[in-house]
Amino acid sequence: MHRSTTPLMMFGIATVIAAVARVGLSADDPEHVQRLRETRECRGCNLAFASLDGVNVELGDLREADLQGASLYAANLRGADLTGALLTDTDLKSADLRDTKGVNLSGAKTDERTQCPSGALGPCN
Repeated sequence: MHRSTTPLMMFGIATVIAAVARVGLSADDPEHVQRLRETRECRGCNLAFASLDGVNVELGDLREADLQGASLYAANLRGADLTGALLTDTDLKSADLRDTKGVNLSGAKTDERTQCPSGALGPCN
């Protein structure tokens, strides 16, 4: 009986690991995403891996926000405060980053259509 339960136990462990991995890939907080879309403010929010393509956060507040792995393709972040925001693996291709404050684009993904904080076209990093 011990041998027949081992494969079942292994299947159960594999299922739990797969479920945990999926949760890790979509770590954003839906309330934080909604708040950002409605108010352009989400200081300290968990937006990791969020789909925020085309979002308008002009002059917004994203200080200390976790945006790691998020997609902000073609987003308007012009003049936003990104001081302390985590942008590792964040997709900022075609985004408008002109006049952003405190932004660290090290590890972020930009392209030739990205408008860099300086106003020049990218890549910005």
